[in-house]
Amino acid sequence: MRVLRHLEHNWRNVTGAILTTYPFSARFFESVVLPVFQNNNTGTNNVILLDRKSYIGSLSAAATEAQPQLAGKQYYLAPVTTAANRTFHPKIFFLGGERYAAAYIGSANLTQQALTHNRETMSMIDCDVDEAASSEAAVLLSEVRSFLQSLLELDAADGMGHIPKQRLAATLNATAWTTDPTVSEDARSTWFLHNLSRAILPQVFERIAARGETIQQVRLTAPFYGRTLAVPKAFTDRKIATTLVLQDEHTQIEVPALESWLSQPLAAAETYTDTRYTHGKALQLTTEEAQYTLAGSPNLSPPALLEATTATTPAGNVEAALLRCDPLDDASSLFATEPFDTAEATIDSFTPTDRSLPAARSDATVSESEEITLESVSFTNYRSFGGGVLEFQARVPTRCRNNTVTLRLIPHGDETDETNITFDERDIEQEAEHEGYISICAKATFRTNAKSRAVKSGGQAILRCDDVSSSPRWIDVYNPTQGEEAIAATSDAGVSFVPYLLPGLFTGTAEEQAETRESLLTFLEQMRSRNAESNSTTSVEPDTDGSDTDTTPPGGLKMRDWEATSASRDPTKIIKSIYTGWINDIDSWLTQLRANPTDVCERIGGHLAGVNRMSLLLLLMERAGNANGNPLPDSIAILPRQFMKTVYTEQDLHQDVDSEVAALLEYAASIESAATEPIPELEDGIYSQVYPQIITGAVIAESHIASTTAEYHRQQSWLFETLISQCFRTLDDLIDALEANAIDTTVTRCLEAIEETRAFIERSDQLRRVASTRYLETTAFESQLRTTLGRTILIAGPAAIRTYRDRFGPHGVSEVERVFETEVQYLPREHRRQVESVL
Repeated sequence: MRVLRHLEHNWRNVTGAILTTYPFSARFFESVVLPVFQNNNTGTNNVILLDRKSYIGSLSAAATEAQPQLAGKQYYLAPVTTAANRTFHPKIFFLGGERYAAAYIGSANLTQQALTHNRETMSMIDCDVDEAASSEAAVLLSEVRSFLQSLLELDAADGMGHIPKQRLAATLNATAWTTDPTVSEDARSTWFLHNLSRAILPQVFERIAARGETIQQVRLTAPFYGRTLAVPKAFTDRKIATTLVLQDEHTQIEVPALESWLSQPLAAAETYTDTRYTHGKALQLTTEEAQYTLAGSPNLSPPALLEATTATTPAGNVEAALLRCDPLDDASSLFATEPFDTAEATIDSFTPTDRSLPAARSDATVSESEEITLESVSFTNYRSFGGGVLEFQARVPTRCRNNTVTLRLIPHGDETDETNITFDERDIEQEAEHEGYISICAKATFRTNAKSRAVKSGGQAILRCDDVSSSPRWIDVYNPTQGEEAIAATSDAGVSFVPYLLPGLFTGTAEEQAETRESLLTFLEQMRSRNAESNSTTSVEPDTDGSDTDTTPPGGLKMRDWEATSASRDPTKIIKSIYTGWINDIDSWLTQLRANPTDVCERIGGHLAGVNRMSLLLLLMERAGNANGNPLPDSIAILPRQFMKTVYTEQDLHQDVDSEVAALLEYAASIESAATEPIPELEDGIYSQVYPQIITGAVIAESHIASTTAEYHRQQSWLFETLISQCFRTLDDLIDALEANAIDTTVTRCLEAIEETRAFIERSDQLRRVASTRYLETTAFESQLRTTLGRTILIAGPAAIRTYRDRFGPHGVSEVERVFETEVQYLPREHRRQVESVL
């Protein structure tokens, strides 16, 4: 069959294509084959699984024009690692969608020679979903699908990369309907065979024996036989008449081994001459009732037909083939067609190919030649905010455990525009050591085009540690749809994603602003859908005493529905809905605090961080807009003030703090007071997750809502400091927060929560000009933290001051002493009188 011509005239809408090959011709594939698949609407869900050696070859092609130009963008190359001196060898073209699937199985690789010139064997199976119920084709497609799924579960798939795996999964999931058909074994005439768990040839023998038939004779052809002719011997040892059909000057075979085998009575050989290379492989087995043909990727060698991939010793190649049964009276012999019909029963003038055979396999373990193995590099390009997420996985020597590593990014065809990204031990996740190596992974989020430009168009990456570099790796780039971007954002309710979209609502072209609005609206709709699903499976039941008891399983926290906004594209309403959604989440989690303090505090802390990030950016955008004559609308400028107050410093009619955080701390205190012993999970959750966000909120309020210290106290009425004091069970705990190690820990937690925000501000000239050093510079933030704790001690009263003096002496901490000297005047009158009596 002419595969390309068949594909061109067999257009169907499918989800994606999964292709397997050993060698790979990039430029031929990109110019000729890829357009054919894209005409079937595969989009970028085109994944090529290929042997790791071929993958490395695609990176090191001598000529730049021979290298892939679209890899990692319009299709993905996924290397498969096999046992030493073994190959990933199946040749399958699988196209699948929700209503149609097809598989081409045979001997043709993804090369120009294979698809335009060689003689190859290829079989095509296809099926529509409407025909699947009792279709043998659907059963075969299901078997092919299962084989491809199994490849993802092998250790050999570790280096494929998560984006190619996601694209593979999209196609496999779309063809799940092929698993439904039920066809009895007796009614089948074709089987898909592979050697992942069992060698192929024993499976052939078993299939035929199970039908009560005996193999009478065999004809075999392949371009490669191995050194020992073990496969032909497997037949003659069973007393089966066996004939090899050899192509003169093109067949790899050991002539002495051939002559020795031919000395047996049941062994025969025929030779033929042809100018076209026969790369096809076929076994034709004749029984007393039928003719069986095995055709596919396996050569007539032990690793192909007599060994299994997952076997320990010896391990085989990865191979796949179809076995077809035809009744004798309907059978047509492959060997009766051109060029085999010209074969002569002699080897007198036969000359094997002069291409060298592979080196004999050593039983010794073959170690990796490179010290650092870069297993995958991917970039998810979130176009709506001009940035994305870069991730890599690697295997490095243990000496690199705590070292800085550098990822060198080289865009397609332009080494002059390369970028280096550095990761230190804080960025890197590590797995346990194994035989002197550790697996590491790291992630970097880009919020602008500055560094993402080097990767968003694909290219190569090289990892460096100390003086050692890895081999190159193709960068896999994925461009999610707006809906997919929104779904990704809902995993944390958008707190790490949404704030950085805000500038896009007001800057850029009208089209870009519209795209940002649509992305945020899609996110809001996803949040409403997510909450509806969550609320259908969780519940909070009242206690008999009127309090709430959480019955939600750990990790499944209940949330209220978010506000519907799909009818409005007004930026003010969009931003207000996001703030409101976060506050609704916090409200819904409060009653679950007793049953699940760790998760609740972590979730609430994350949402408070989101409020801080979004408020900070909106306040900076307001200042920048005023500075350049393009102010934000008043309806938007008021939002960060309004919602920071709702979250942190809202007061009731009696001027008592009545905010979301105040409700959390009050409820936490009631839980602890009712407990017979301390609840360390609750104390740690408040201290590690909530306290740092209150500190950051106070810093933002003083930096951008107030213009002076006096105005800050007049606006906030010492409410931030009151909240901070409520985060500690005792005065000693509060004073402990001033110790050096506690200061370091809090500063780290605070700045980690706004780390990406700080980087975002630094990359924007307009925002950086109006930002404050209080949060941009670590030392300034540390000083501001001590100042805030000094204010907290003041508002906590005389007992707190005495405890502080007992711990730090009369001169104490400079920032605290300065607060005592200069800010007592802003205390309420009665409180001021009490404090001054001890100062």
